[in-house]
Amino acid sequence: MAKNEYLELLGKRIRVIRKELGLYQMDFEDQVGIGRGSLLRLEAGKGGSITNILKILNFLMDKGYNCEWIIKMDNSGSFKKDDPLRFYTFPKEDLVEQAKKLNQLTSEHLETLEKLEII
Repeated sequence: MAKNEYLELLGKRIRVIRKELGLYQMDFEDQVGIGRGSLLRLEAGKGGSITNILKILNFLMDKGYNCEWIIKMDNSGSFKKDDPLRFYTFPKEDLVEQAKKLNQLTSEHLETLEKLEII
């Protein structure tokens, strides 16, 4: 892929997320901390400074977006970082069972401490 094609793709992906966030370009620039017109150039595929691109990526990561979706050519994954392929999630039942076991252990330890007259 040519440099210009990559920059156009990068700009389009950032625009998709910005619009999902419901932000105008100026609001996005203010929240990210980049100068006026920086986002316009980037979204138009004209590139931008590495510093501004890194600021944007960090901002989007803080908002819960998967930056791999933005920067990789093959972005077949989810553009949200809560993609189940990216982060393992525990089933609710397993968490409840673990909490019950922890509660039981705590009760047993308290009983032992009382028998030893420590508490």
